Amino acid sequence: MDQDDKNLAEKAITGDTSVSFIPKKRKGKGAQEEEEHDDDTDMDEEDDEEDDEDNDGEDGEEDEVMDDSEFIAEVNQKFIPITSELEKLEQEYFKERLALDLKYQKIYEPLYEKRSELISSSSAPSGDEGGITQNFWLVVLSSVSPVGEYIRASDEDALKYLKDVKVQLLESPADLGYQIVFVFDENPFFSNKELTKTIKNRRIFSVGNKGFGPLSGTKIEWKSPDKNLCNLKIKKSEEGYIQPFSFFDFFNPETGKALENIDSAEGLQISEEEYIAIQRDHEISDAIRGKVAPYAIEYFTGEMVDDEDDDDDEGEIEEEGEEDDEGDDDEDDDDDEDD
Repeated sequence: MDQDDKNLAEKAITGDTSVSFIPKKRKGKGAQEEEEHDDDTDMDEEDDEEDDEDNDGEDGEEDEVMDDSEFIAEVNQKFIPITSELEKLEQEYFKERLALDLKYQKIYEPLYEKRSELISSSSAPSGDEGGITQNFWLVVLSSVSPVGEYIRASDEDALKYLKDVKVQLLESPADLGYQIVFVFDENPFFSNKELTKTIKNRRIFSVGNKGFGPLSGTKIEWKSPDKNLCNLKIKKSEEGYIQPFSFFDFFNPETGKALENIDSAEGLQISEEEYIAIQRDHEISDAIRGKVAPYAIEYFTGEMVDDEDDDDDEGEIEEEGEEDDEGDDDEDDDDDEDD
C-alpha cells in the first residue's frame, strides 16, 4: 500500500467523511489502448448511423421527385377548368390590346413622318458630310444594344444611306407580330428602296420566358458581287478567311423560314446555327421596335445610353457621396461634443 492509500485508510478509520475511500483505477498501457479502441468504435458507429440517415434522405428525395410528377399531374387535372378559362381571357386580352395598339399606331404615324422629314431636312445629302442630323440612323442603331454589336465597319457606309426606320403592327391577333421597314436613299450597294423584316411572336419554341416564332426578310438586290456586304470575308492570321455576321444578314429571308407553317416545336428539326440565328434576329427586332423606333431622337442626342458601366459608375458615385455625408455627420457630432 502506498502512502496515498495509507492516508485514505487512516481518514476512513477516524471517521473523516470528507473523502470517499474509493481507490482510483489505475490504467495500464493495454487498458488505455482498449479504451481508445472503444472510443473509435463508438465514433464509427455514429458515422454509420449518419450515413444511413443520409442514404435514407437521398432515397426519400428520389421518392419525392417521383411523387412530384404525379402530384403535378393531379393538380393540373384538378385546375383544368380554371386554367382553360384563364387562357381564353388571355386571348381576349391580346385581341383588345392589339386593337388599342393599332388605334394609337395611326395616331403616332403622322408624328413619325414629321420626324423623318425634319431628319432629312436637317442633314446633308446621304454620303456627304454636314448637317445637324447627319448619319442620324447609323448613330442611333450603333447606340442601341444589341443592334450596334452586329454593325461592322463595312456596314456603316451602307447605313449612312438609311433615311427612316418604321415599325408596323400585324393586324392578325394570332401572329402577335410586327414588321420592321428600313427606307433607303439611292446608294451604290443595292437597288432595294426598302428592306423589311417580319416577326411573328407566336411561341414555336421558348428560351426562358421569351417565345420565338416565324421570321421573314427581304432578298437584297446587290448591285455587284463586290458590293455584297454579306459575302465579305476577313483574313484571319494563319487560319485563312472567316465570314463574320453582317448587319444586313438580319434581312436574310431564309432565317426562321422553317417555323412558318408549324404551330409547335414538336418534331421540329433545325440546325444549331439556324437556332442561334433565330434568337439573334428576334433580339435585334425587339430592340428596334422597343428602342430605335420610339426613342430615336434620345439615342441620337445621347440622352439615352445603353451602357451598363454607366450604372456601375453612378453606383460608385452614390456610395462615395454617402461616405462623405457620414463623414460630415461625424464632424458635426464632434463639434456638438466640443460645445
